[in-house]
Amino acid sequence: MRKLPKKESIFLPDEWNIIEDGFHPENNFMLETIFTVANGYLGLRGNLDEDFPDKSQSFKATYINGFYEEYDITYPEGGYGFAKRGEAMVNVADVKTFEIMIEGENFNLFSGKIYKHIRKLDMKSGTVVREILWESERGRKIFISFERLACFKRQHLGAINIRIKPLNFSGRIKIVSKIDGNSSNLLETEDVRIGSGIEKFPFETIKAYSDKLNGFLMQKTKKSRLSYGCMVDHVLSIKEFFCKSFADKEKNLVIFEIEFDAK
Repeated sequence: MRKLPKKESIFLPDEWNIIEDGFHPENNFMLETIFTVANGYLGLRGNLDEDFPDKSQSFKATYINGFYEEYDITYPEGGYGFAKRGEAMVNVADVKTFEIMIEGENFNLFSGKIYKHIRKLDMKSGTVVREILWESERGRKIFISFERLACFKRQHLGAINIRIKPLNFSGRIKIVSKIDGNSSNLLETEDVRIGSGIEKFPFETIKAYSDKLNGFLMQKTKKSRLSYGCMVDHVLSIKEFFCKSFADKEKNLVIFEIEFDAK
């Protein structure tokens, strides 16, 4: 009998934690699913915090339990008792993607050099933690950690903690945070389990607002007429920083730009 080649696991053995050792973009779809955090009401798909450049290999998603859109069901030939309308959960605004600039260089694991990348789902605390030691193309070395959770006590609440520590330089750090209301849904051509009539973008934006470190976006589904609101607040551990924010209802966006000096 021919023996199958032994494939080395990308996960470290642990009783209570699922630990990805290293950076494995070729398994991104699977890893996004595994590192999802949810509390029964709010679900945050485990996308990379700094985004994934190949959109065909990633699907950013945030879901609210019971929040759905309706769609028409069409048949080649109708009949008595055939359902005319369907319902499907829809992807709501994304708030978990950040752009980090280090002295003008974009933090991106597809450039520069990765010395360490550990991602851990703690099955006791319900948190996902990433720890990254990275060097930019210009030689700036930095430690970054992200911690993400969906709160069980306050089920409407999700939180992300970011820590940044320069290792061989002092300089300007810029973080761009967004409420991105342009989240799309998978279509039947992309996933056969999805209803054929669901729109890729089923929302109309009712309100977009920003005030320094906090902002708000409200959207309503076009057919089921359900509304949701997404509010974001930023809490910084440093005293001196510069922040500007703006909201654009037509573009379904609220954007925050935060800059500070790191040592």
